[in-house]
Amino acid sequence: MSEKVKKKKCTKCKKIKPLTLFDRFSHHLDGHCSWCKECVKKYSHRHYLKHRKEVIERTRKYAVKNKHKIQKWMADYLFKKRYGITLEDYNELLIKQKGRCAICGSLPKHRRLDIDHDHKTGQIRGLLCNRCNQGLGYLGQVLKKAMDYLK
Repeated sequence: MSEKVKKKKCTKCKKIKPLTLFDRFSHHLDGHCSWCKECVKKYSHRHYLKHRKEVIERTRKYAVKNKHKIQKWMADYLFKKRYGITLEDYNELLIKQKGRCAICGSLPKHRRLDIDHDHKTGQIRGLLCNRCNQGLGYLGQVLKKAMDYLK
């Protein structure tokens, strides 16, 4: 016998939809959000576009005011937990590379250099700009496929 599909009415679009189309939310009695996933997605994107300048300015002000909190988070979470290094280790690498990307040699403009590491061994290779870091990932996949093709 087939199970009866539970349904709910979205309070935004007023359509009755299966519960699987609603995010889980433990604070509601039925354990799901009152808006369906589609409405949440539409509203969130529209809201962001409408208030983008305010959000960016608020984020910028927070970053300036709470620089020490952000640095602590970077040191504790990003560097230690993800890569096993300290903020001092990162800064040493930055000095060793003269503040430049290890591949293209560019200086970072808007963000810090990414930590490039071997995903299998976890060994850190150096610091890269975002473009080179992403390019290396894509290029690595393409080169492997090209080598397989040539074999």
